[in-house]
Amino acid sequence: DERKKHTQKIDVSEEIQSVDESEVIGFKPKKVGDITYDFPDPIIQEIKQRADVVVLLGFNRILRGDILSAVPYGVLSFHGADIRRYRGRPGRFFQWINGEEEIGLTLQRLNDELDGGEIILCKHTNIDDVQSLQAIKPRLLSLYGDLLVQGLNRIEDPEFEPETPNLGTLTYSEEGDHLINVMKALKRNIKSRYF
Repeated sequence: DERKKHTQKIDVSEEIQSVDESEVIGFKPKKVGDITYDFPDPIIQEIKQRADVVVLLGFNRILRGDILSAVPYGVLSFHGADIRRYRGRPGRFFQWINGEEEIGLTLQRLNDELDGGEIILCKHTNIDDVQSLQAIKPRLLSLYGDLLVQGLNRIEDPEFEPETPNLGTLTYSEEGDHLINVMKALKRNIKSRYF
């Protein structure tokens, strides 16, 4: 089943052997605004000494502050939409209710703008044949593939110029609960499944 294949949790140390040998340093992000976070200063200093790039995986907060400029290649993060069209949350929901034929995944270098960083790489896949919002998730997850590896290779290439995008609409999670948007989702689900 496509959904199970892309949604099962993996043990990173089993998939990437060198991770198992790496030192793990736990920390809690420090709050720097109402909803924004940075890394603690000692962690930033440690990263500066050991890394050229920071890659966020599963970091579900808005990152601001010194960490964004701490390393030469910056902080890379994924966004579940093409940030030139959809920023914020929930990306796949708005792509679905707006009748998009494809969904995007962006690997961006973060800056102070919410989902407004430089585009390192952006991929798309078709969703016009899916029958529900839930069926989009495996399609989105399938885009990850080797996107990070490609992105890391790109940022090391002295010829590579990341794209500074014209930014799409910024949405917030609570907007998904607005009656008009719930009705749009219901309409598309019914249309996709039965017509």
